[in-house]
Amino acid sequence: YKSMLLKLIELGHTAMLEHFSITAKLTCDVGVYKDLTRHRCASYAIESTRYCNYSKDKFGNEITVIKPLFDENSDAYRIWEQGCEHDEKTYFDLLNCGCKPEEARGNLPTDLATELIITANLEEWQHIFDLRYKGTTGKSHPKCKEVIEKVYNLF
Repeated sequence: YKSMLLKLIELGHTAMLEHFSITAKLTCDVGVYKDLTRHRCASYAIESTRYCNYSKDKFGNEITVIKPLFDENSDAYRIWEQGCEHDEKTYFDLLNCGCKPEEARGNLPTDLATELIITANLEEWQHIFDLRYKGTTGKSHPKCKEVIEKVYNLF
């Protein structure tokens, strides 16, 4: 099948790719998932901050964040880390004073780690790779590119 699929892509006969779909489970930050869910010809399941209570044992009683791409020894990283710690404390303080997770989630950082499941046909995956990895319509967001590059390499 691989050689047939590659030939179809080479010939630009991508309509046949609509009949085959692949599901991928990713761990990324909220900002990346917002970029990826702009692809309307795919189906998504996303870990919901509305229902997840990060103060519970299931989540290790903490929020998990995806590190930024800048140097961990930089002032920027230190400031980012302090911001995440502040966001986590505020989130837990809101829960402790009786707020529901759906109310406290507004204080969670965009770098919050989340699980995202994407199902798309091969034509749409090609479109995702073109935009989010290859940057055919402009520069891809670096963190999104990093995540999608891993999926691309698996394909």
